[in-house]
Amino acid sequence: MKVYFDVGAHDGRDGLNSLVGAKYQKCYAFEIDKRMIDEIKRSSKIWGDQYVLIEKAVGSKNETMRYKSFKKSNVGSLYDVNSESIKGREIHFEIVDEYDVEVITLADFCKKNNIECIDHLHIDTQGNDYEVILGLGDYINIVQSGELECYDTTQKNLYGNTTNTLENCKTYLEAAGFECSFERQSNHDGNLKFKRL
Repeated sequence: MKVYFDVGAHDGRDGLNSLVGAKYQKCYAFEIDKRMIDEIKRSSKIWGDQYVLIEKAVGSKNETMRYKSFKKSNVGSLYDVNSESIKGREIHFEIVDEYDVEVITLADFCKKNNIECIDHLHIDTQGNDYEVILGLGDYINIVQSGELECYDTTQKNLYGNTTNTLENCKTYLEAAGFECSFERQSNHDGNLKFKRL
């Protein structure tokens, strides 16, 4: 059985598309934005227990953090926005709601749910992606491929106080046995794809 993890599922589209055509047989989706939960539940209903929604954040340790929902595109972050990087777009990042969320690690989740292989790990957690892969611990060895968002030193980091740099992510993943490629997608981040060698 091929397994897809969608961390920061947003509207659920990536994880749901992974099940189409039986490319993957199971999707574990993690999402905490209250505006998206009902939409995901509605659109995933036809997939039954093939699509599992976990209403928790994912990070490098078990803790409680404050989540901020932004006006823009129904997204939010566990981090504050870097005001220098959003000049002229401040209205998009206006906070419309904030609340405490439970943060778990993928290592604990995999252990509790007897996950033996993650065929693809998709991460889009608005500044927290590096913390997500750190939270895999030794379970990084069961990951076969994936992608995440991060920023390089030539870009303005959208979020403050985050370790989610291209250098950190790439160094960690290459040391864990992955081949990596980075593709810039905006003026503040890009996609880092990784595949086990």
